[in-house]
Amino acid sequence: MKYIQLIALIAVITSCGGQSQSDDINYGRITVDQAKELLAQDELIAKIDLRTPSEWEGGIIDGAQLIDFNAGIFEQNLPDLDKDKTYFIYCRSGGRSGKALKMMKAQGFDKVYELKGGYNAWSAQE
Repeated sequence: MKYIQLIALIAVITSCGGQSQSDDINYGRITVDQAKELLAQDELIAKIDLRTPSEWEGGIIDGAQLIDFNAGIFEQNLPDLDKDKTYFIYCRSGGRSGKALKMMKAQGFDKVYELKGGYNAWSAQE
């Protein structure tokens, strides 16, 4: 009986893990190299910079739209964004964009990519 319970438990854990991965295919943190490849493949990806205006003045990723996450307006702007688009989001180092990724996923956005290490990582490779 214990053997059957163990097998059942392993099956549940395995199926949950697999489901989680398949649900998150279009979500997640990507490296600078992955981001550059993604952006080169699809010029229609919406780029959202979540930094403050003073951080924005220090440099941007071409074509990015500024939505200051710290101003508290990001979540208010989510209903205005097209859920069918692909989004590439970043902040300075990854903290704000990680929170934004979770918010977007909870709101039903299908394709959201977050830049691992944020703009700091991006500018370090330029």
